[in-house]
This record gives sequence, structure tokens and C-alpha cells, in this order.
Amino acid sequence: MMLLAIMASAAMQAESWTCSYPGALGGAPAVARFARDGDDLVETDLLNLRFRIVRDDTDALVAVDASTWASDGQTHSGANVINIDKHSGAFLRAELVAPSEGAARIVRGTCLAV
Repeated sequence: MMLLAIMASAAMQAESWTCSYPGALGGAPAVARFARDGDDLVETDLLNLRFRIVRDDTDALVAVDASTWASDGQTHSGANVINIDKHSGAFLRAELVAPSEGAARIVRGTCLAV
């Protein structure tokens, strides 16, 4: 019980997290590392993706990356949302792309404060 309280306290003060979630097509679990950099959350181990932190309180950290691009003569827009529950370590990543049909993906996993 004391260990859970220490872990929860560390998560509330964390500036970085290591998160894991199921890999694509039943593959090995994916691991993502995130670090706070000012008002941004940076995914440090892939493409150094930067997410704008829109909420950071004692309960959760929520960050968003949004972009637009042109492809095949059509304009697309997309958003990635990262949500880390600081009490439970629950992780949610939502990826949305418009106007593509069915271009939404949500993955759930867990995070540890580091």
C-alpha cells in the first residue's frame, strides 16, 4: 500500500514517462518515452514528436499535436492526443485523420513516471 502511494506521488511530480501499449497487428508491445519540455510533451524515442500540453494538473496530463498536409490533390488534417492518468498510470493515445474514412485509432496502455 505504501509503495502505491509513493508511485502515485512520483507520477504527479514526473517530468517524464515511459509508456507501453499493444503493438500493431498483435506484435510486440510498443514503448514510447515522453519528456516535458516547457509547454510541450516530446516523444523522445521516435521522431521527437512535439505535443502541446493542454492540461497538466494533479490528476492527468493531456497533450495534442495537430497538423495539415496535402496529398494526392487533397488536403488532410490530423490530431494525436496523449492522455496520461497520473494516479493510475493509464495511458491513452488517439490518432485521428480527416477526411479519410475510418482513419481513427485509439490505443490504451500504461505509463510509469521516471
